[in-house]
Amino acid sequence: MEMRKQVYLIADPSLKEELLIKKVSAAIRGGVHLVQLWNNWPLGTVNEELIKKVHEVCAIGTTKLILNADLSWAEYPFIDGLHLDEPTDLSQLQRRKDFVIGLTVNNDRTIIDWAAGNKVDYLSFCSMFPSGTSNSCEMVQFETVQYATETYQLPVYLAGGIRHETLGKLHSLKFDGIALVSAIMDAENPENEVKKYLNYMNK
Repeated sequence: MEMRKQVYLIADPSLKEELLIKKVSAAIRGGVHLVQLWNNWPLGTVNEELIKKVHEVCAIGTTKLILNADLSWAEYPFIDGLHLDEPTDLSQLQRRKDFVIGLTVNNDRTIIDWAAGNKVDYLSFCSMFPSGTSNSCEMVQFETVQYATETYQLPVYLAGGIRHETLGKLHSLKFDGIALVSAIMDAENPENEVKKYLNYMNK
C-alpha cells in the first residue's frame, strides 16, 4: 500500500510571535507532518524561547519540530531534528532516539549520494519552481529527483514555488511530500490550505 503524501511546513520565525504560533497551530490541525523553523531570525539571533513555544504546539500532536541550523544545536532539547543546507560531517553526532536530520539538495548528484551514505533521514529538493522564498536555490531538474527516488530509499520532499497551480506539474515524479512556506504562511486559513494540498496529493 502506497504511503500517503505529506505536507512539511517551513515557518518563518521573523513573524510576530502571536501570528507565528497561530499559523503553525492551524497548519498542524490541518495535518502538517513536519514543521521547520527556517533560519530567518530577526537580527540573526535564534530565539530559544520562541522555539520552546513552537515545540509545545507541535508536541500536542505527532508533529516534529525541525530547526534549520548547524550541528551545534543537536543537543537542544526542544527540537526533534535539524535541517542542513549543505553536507556536514555527521560521524561524531550522537542523536537522541527519533532525532531527524534533513538536507537540502538540488542537481548535484554527488550530494544525494553523500546523503544516502551518511545519516541523513530525508532530502528536500529546492527549488522545483521559481519562488520568492527560495531565491537562492537553482531550479531542480526532474531527472535529478528521479535519480534520487530510483537509486535510494530516502524520503523525498519537493520545495520551492509549489502552489495549487504548480502542484499538478509534479504528477510524473515519485515523492513523499511537499515543503511549503508562503502557500501556508500567507493563507488566511492555513488549516484548510493544508487539507486541500493533502487531499489533492492523495486523492
